[in-house]
Amino acid sequence: MLRRDCHMGIVIPRFSIVIPVRNGVSRLSELIGVLDDLSAPSGDLVLVDDGSVDGSWNVIRRYSNRQSRNLIPIRGIRLNKGRGQQSALLAALTICRNRPVITMDDDLAHPAETIPRLLEALENGADLAYADPPRRPGSPLRSLVSRLHQIHMSLITGSSIAVRVGSYRSMSSGLIDRILSEPVTFPYISAQALTLRPAPRVVMVVSAEWKAGAQGHFTIAQLLRLEYRLAAAYGLPGRSKLHRKRSTVSAAQKAAGWIAEVTSR
Repeated sequence: MLRRDCHMGIVIPRFSIVIPVRNGVSRLSELIGVLDDLSAPSGDLVLVDDGSVDGSWNVIRRYSNRQSRNLIPIRGIRLNKGRGQQSALLAALTICRNRPVITMDDDLAHPAETIPRLLEALENGADLAYADPPRRPGSPLRSLVSRLHQIHMSLITGSSIAVRVGSYRSMSSGLIDRILSEPVTFPYISAQALTLRPAPRVVMVVSAEWKAGAQGHFTIAQLLRLEYRLAAAYGLPGRSKLHRKRSTVSAAQKAAGWIAEVTSR
């Protein structure tokens, strides 16, 4: 069952918070300070250095060596080169696949107080829970593009249009095992999860307000390229499984080859 603690409310024993980091030296100390409010025995923090060139890995490694029962344990993963957020997340799932996982961005946009709600959704039977803020930061154009992405994801995966995919979510250990056991050509965690059959149980969780962060500033050309690659890799619901079988290497095997170093705790 879930436990309650004085800091964060409802907390599942043993879960990981996974955060990809790309040139995050200026943000890491504040980010870790926010998450230190979690009860240390319940959660740990996995920081994935995705090809940073600003010394982020040295900061991550230093934090992973700290010793305190009152602070969240930290593990670092360094990829062998910059591979993008989705690949960084997939690599981290191979390290913490035996427990529920929360994924977040490193720009402090996602409110930590929503973490207990995401974990509670898993305890109540969900395989995948997305945080759903009252409104998503950004310009009207950005909101329109985001909405079109949601529609495209619904068409590709066969999921409900009410499922608003995003990087702030929780996943059960069972769902993570299923994702890692499937072949993958183009890593994209939400598409990998939502195209599984039988489909995972997905819920939307009411979130506190999000802040405007550094993530998500893409050009229209980049977003169009993403939508094309998603369609090419995952197809439409009737043929996505056949399309994915072009790769015979499981996601776990593929992602394991991207990891250059893992800190010990």
